[in-house]
Amino acid sequence: MSEQIRRKPNTNTPKPKAKKGNPPAAKAQTKKPAITAQRRPAPRKKNDGFNKVLVRTVIVAAVAVLVVILGLMLSGLRYTKATDNAGTTAKFFGWVDDAGNIDKGTLYFSGERNGTAKISAKDSTITYSNGDVYVGEMSNGFPNGQGKMSYYNGDIYEGSYVNGVIEGKGKFTYSGGDVYEGDFKDGGSTGTGVYTEADGTTHEGPFTDNMKNGVFKTTYGDGSVFEGSYVNDAKTGAGKYTFASGDIYEGNFENDRFSGQGTYTWANGEKYTGNFTDGQMTGWGKYEWPSGRVLEGQFEKGVFVRTTENPDAEDNDEENEDNDETTDE
Repeated sequence: MSEQIRRKPNTNTPKPKAKKGNPPAAKAQTKKPAITAQRRPAPRKKNDGFNKVLVRTVIVAAVAVLVVILGLMLSGLRYTKATDNAGTTAKFFGWVDDAGNIDKGTLYFSGERNGTAKISAKDSTITYSNGDVYVGEMSNGFPNGQGKMSYYNGDIYEGSYVNGVIEGKGKFTYSGGDVYEGDFKDGGSTGTGVYTEADGTTHEGPFTDNMKNGVFKTTYGDGSVFEGSYVNDAKTGAGKYTFASGDIYEGNFENDRFSGQGTYTWANGEKYTGNFTDGQMTGWGKYEWPSGRVLEGQFEKGVFVRTTENPDAEDNDEENEDNDETTDE
């Protein structure tokens, strides 16, 4: 057999030597592909644990607050508001009883009263921030029923209230000593009553909005008496005024003064009948003496000036000397 046939063929292809400085070809083929930015997993944030703890804490706190609020509500704690008959609004924060009525807490007022007050149904007391103190029946944070209000300035009211407003029968004592006792409406003296001043003067009759309106009897501290009509606290219209001295005026009044037709009778029996202006004999009138003497003519500010209404007539000086001025009210 020839040399070519006897020689076993070499099936292993010799590997070429790698050039210096270059990686072998086989190793280059087995290298793992690089992970791209899109495939790379996001790194774990360091504050994830803190956030979870914070969320749990907030949830627990919220639940705790709700439990506390529910407990307080079950115990009677409430926030409500009400309005009285005068339009004053009171916001209440405190405890109520089983029926929902205000028991104890703080009132916050708006409107004319404006301020706060501490209320205690157990003590039947409302203590206002301005110093007023109410003791008595109440409803929705306002006086309602019979009670007593002691005002910071020394005034005192005792009597009936309707939803926070003085109304009905009552007695109001002023710090200066005056007293009104009678009917009230909408917070003021309206209706029949008696007003007694500190000096003993009494006014008995119908009042409207704290003023005398209608037919009254007024007895003054010095003993004088007026019986007649008032309009807004002023003697106006027909009336009779009896002085402590015994003098009497009977006739028309205007703004507390003798005005118009009337008769003034002195305690000594002298009498003037005629016109009055601003409390004095002014105009045509007749003056009579107990002796029967009569003087008739024109008077001016309590003085007789002439016996005729003619302004050109001479004054009667002799008769003028016999006439005295009247005493004003």
